[in-house]
Amino acid sequence: MSRMRPVNCIVPPYILDKLLDSEDRQVRQAALDTLLVTARLRGERAVRSSFVGAAAPGDGRRTVFDCEQGEFLPRAVLARPEDGPASADPSVNRAFDALGLTRDFYKEVFQRDSIDGRGMRLDGYVHFGFQVNNAFWNGQQMLFGDGDKGVR
Repeated sequence: MSRMRPVNCIVPPYILDKLLDSEDRQVRQAALDTLLVTARLRGERAVRSSFVGAAAPGDGRRTVFDCEQGEFLPRAVLARPEDGPASADPSVNRAFDALGLTRDFYKEVFQRDSIDGRGMRLDGYVHFGFQVNNAFWNGQQMLFGDGDKGVR
């Protein structure tokens, strides 16, 4: 019996645009939903970036939250803090590890304390929305959708 590992990646907008031409109604709808969420988050990112020093300092600490397929971040549940144990949820652990790799990359390659050079906290939100086919940086945190399945 073979086990397949899910692929986690960011889908470029030009691919989503191409999927809007699909003959499959579900594929078209998923692409449209993802493009709409992306546009909203880009708008939020633009507004947040206009505030100097808006990022909370935190020594580059990682924290992962579970949105439980919602989109209202204040309702997300703490899933794994920097000093906590690994989670039973593989999505939480993959997000946590990816945030660590990002932090390490900025330190090793750019000699920066986190991504902003001032110890910005690295917060990730998994299981964002229902059938969100992408991952997004909104200017403050990473949001990871579950893809077409919309389930864990």
